[in-house]
Amino acid sequence: MDHAIKEELKDIIHIQLRDNVKARILDNDLSNNYVPSTGKKIRSQIETYHYLYKKNIVTSEVSRN
Repeated sequence: MDHAIKEELKDIIHIQLRDNVKARILDNDLSNNYVPSTGKKIRSQIETYHYLYKKNIVTSEVSRN
């Protein structure tokens, strides 16, 4: 696999794992309880969008030069 693609996938997975808005934990009893939210709220869908948007802008600027 291309190194750049591998790094991008790792970054996106890291963003998803940090998501804490309406996050739930599935325990052995399958109770599906909410995870207590602490600190800055991170919504993975929005953060992933921003990550890819910024990456696209940087790539576009580099390709123009």
